[in-house]
Amino acid sequence: MSPPGKDDCSDDFGIGAQATNPKARRDPDGKIFRESYFSTPQFFGGSVIITASLFVLCLIGLVKGQNYWNVLPLGSFGTALAALWLMRTAATHSQFRRAGWMFVAGLVGGFALIALAVALH
Repeated sequence: MSPPGKDDCSDDFGIGAQATNPKARRDPDGKIFRESYFSTPQFFGGSVIITASLFVLCLIGLVKGQNYWNVLPLGSFGTALAALWLMRTAATHSQFRRAGWMFVAGLVGGFALIALAVALH
């Protein structure tokens, strides 16, 4: 419930005064979108930790093994990390969906390039 005296043009449930207007945007501030996707940071933090550890493992393999095939997955895992940042800063559903697909493509590409590096080593 909103505190008494707060004039934010919405009722006690957060529904705006223009909610019944067919031309009004449903979620003008993106509040519902952000709360539904980012209410718990465990998934985001876990994804960052796993992707960053794969990135670091490829770097360690490059330094320790002197094998230049380990450079191949670095770009894909870097793309996945950048996509996670884009997912975190997404303001719309389409931006979030685009960054999510970019993250998945980076991970799948990185794993495929790791398999290629192992096969060619």
